[in-house]
Parts: sequence; C-alpha cells; structure tokens
Amino acid sequence: MHFPYHLSRYLATVVVGAVLLLQPTVNTFAQTDPWVPDEEDSLEYNCVSVNSLVEALDGDLDDMRTVASLQLIRSGTDVITVGEFLSYAVQIAHQNSDEVKPDEFLATAIATCEGFELVAETEPSTSTSLFNIITPNSVNLRDCASTTCAVVRQSRAGELFAVEAVETASDGDWYQVRVDDGSAFVAARVVSRGPDSVISTDEPYLDTRTGCAVVFDVRRGSADLQFILAGDSSRDVKVDITRPNETVPLRVQGQLDKTFIDTGEPYVQQYYGFSIGWPLGVYQIDIEYNGASSRLSWDMTERASYNIYVQCTE
Repeated sequence: MHFPYHLSRYLATVVVGAVLLLQPTVNTFAQTDPWVPDEEDSLEYNCVSVNSLVEALDGDLDDMRTVASLQLIRSGTDVITVGEFLSYAVQIAHQNSDEVKPDEFLATAIATCEGFELVAETEPSTSTSLFNIITPNSVNLRDCASTTCAVVRQSRAGELFAVEAVETASDGDWYQVRVDDGSAFVAARVVSRGPDSVISTDEPYLDTRTGCAVVFDVRRGSADLQFILAGDSSRDVKVDITRPNETVPLRVQGQLDKTFIDTGEPYVQQYYGFSIGWPLGVYQIDIEYNGASSRLSWDMTERASYNIYVQCTE
C-alpha cells in the first residue's frame, strides 16, 4: 500500500493542529480493551491505532504503511481502518463540506485516547520469568527436580508455563514453572519452548526483549506470507517462522534488497517457496536482534496475503 506525498503533508498538518488544540494534561488510564467510546458514546476509537497513527504521521511514509490496515473507528459492527480514514481525509480536504473535518475528528480521537495505556488481561509476573514452555502432551509436574519427587499435578496437552528457574540434575535440566498454587518442576526433555508473547494481527506489537516492532498487513487474496525487514537494521535482524503443529522453522527461500516506492528507503523482502502451504492455526515467529531473542505466536484465522513488517531499533 502506497501513500501519495501530498497526503502525508496534509495529515501531518492535521495532527499538529489537533495536538496544539489539546495540550494534554490528563492522567494515564489503563484498560485491557483498546476500544474507548467518545464523550457522546456514539463512536469508539481504537486507542492503540490512534496513538500509532499519531506516531506514524510524525515519522515518514514507511511508518504510515505499517499502520494502514489497523482498525481505527467502530460504530456497532461497522469498522473503519486507518487507511480508509486517510482516504476520507484527502477527500474532505479537497472539497467544501459541512461535515466534520478530519482534523476535528482526529482532535476528538486524540482527546478520547489521551493517557490511554493497554494492559494485558492477565499480567504474569515477568520479573522472574526466563521464558515460556509448552507441554506437547500431558506430563507430570513435580514438587522438586527429580523423577522420584511427588507429582503435584499433570499438565494438559498444549499448556503454557512461565519458567522461573533452571536446575541441572543427573538426568538433565529441569524447569521450575509457575502454577496456580506456587511452583512445580518439569523435565526439560518432555517440553518445548513456548512463545514469549501472544500477539494479534490487528494491532502493532513492540517486543521489549529485542526492541523490534511487528505489524501485520493482511490483504484479501490467495494464501501467502512474507516478511518485510525495514529500517537501518534490516540486515542485522534474523526472523524465522514455524507453521502450526511443526517444531522446525521453514527454510527461507531468499531475501531481496528492495526500496519503498514512496520514500526510496531500503528494505529486505524475505520470502518462502511457492509450493509452501499456509494452513490456518497458531504460528510462531522467532526474532533475533542485537544479542536478544524472542518467540511470538499469532493465530492465522483466515486465508489471506500476509505482509509482516519487522523493524528493530537500538
């Protein structure tokens, strides 16, 4: 998706005007739902998208491209994406109309979302969490790091646990994991590495472990998937993807050095074989950058063309 130059200039003016009108001085409010109603309770704004749009408008067209598919406005079952709103903004800017102008709307959206902070529905104590694991089958969780220790309970197949510590015993490594009533131990040999975070295709995600931002651009069409590695670090970041019910990442078919048409900025297109199938289900993305690594999971619920943008910063 490409945005004409005059659009970015117009919308940058819109945001500057809106921010000057607001002069924010409100307190932060946190909630688990990104959708926040306006004062009249007539529209809902996706505050994650609103904040991402404001940041993109203060950046360049590459940033704009990454947020275009995000849901921005909701009224009942009707949803308007960032890209659709930008098109509307250009249309209104070139005609005389008594309708609400884009800058007025954006000022209302920013005011509604001012101080917004999205929090997870359940906030695990990540301060002592090393990484997550998954139990592929039902396995024993014990009260110490040995097969001779008492069984606390059995896990469910596919259950996710946060690892608090690793202990090395005569029969190999054991993971101390969090359970509802404290902690338990499970043998490393019977589990697999789980995702560090579960992300959505509808919202931009900033991975705090690697400092990389991940944004999905999902378009109707035949099932396909590729990564767009953007920014100055595009050649320094390593990204792999693992399909549902598989344990080995897909082999990368190739990487092409390209430039965005709008800005001339370079990026790396990472693609896979034409015969690769993309089944529905939970995928895992592994990111390695600047000595840090992270594993993210996301649920592919529809067959479509997926461009996954990854941009990392120091």
